[in-house]
Amino acid sequence: AAFKEVVTWCQRDVGRARKAGYIDSIEAEELQSRILGFRAAMDGIYDYCDQPVHFFYVHFLCLLSVMYLPLFAVDCAFSAGWGEESDWSLELISGLIVLLQSIFVVGLRLLGQFMIDPFGDDLEDLSV
Repeated sequence: AAFKEVVTWCQRDVGRARKAGYIDSIEAEELQSRILGFRAAMDGIYDYCDQPVHFFYVHFLCLLSVMYLPLFAVDCAFSAGWGEESDWSLELISGLIVLLQSIFVVGLRLLGQFMIDPFGDDLEDLSV
């Protein structure tokens, strides 16, 4: 990660300042401990950002997409009837319900994609 290069640069700069006599050993130790604290905090954020979305959430959405939505669409089609028994208003309502459920599942998948990286550059991400 890029922040580790900055931390290394800061540590070298503190070492050079100590050798040149610009700061004493107490100030050097304080600066080194603050730099290491910053590195630990950044490692924590980096580890948090690298965590994937929970397996159950992704698995459940895939199961909904592959199994439930097609079966629900077929069930709605059969319940609307066919031939002379069909009613256009029931077909329209069933089609609308299937469309809405599909939009909700796609929305849940997009939510899972946004949950993967909460500290990104998008508008809805957390600012750090």
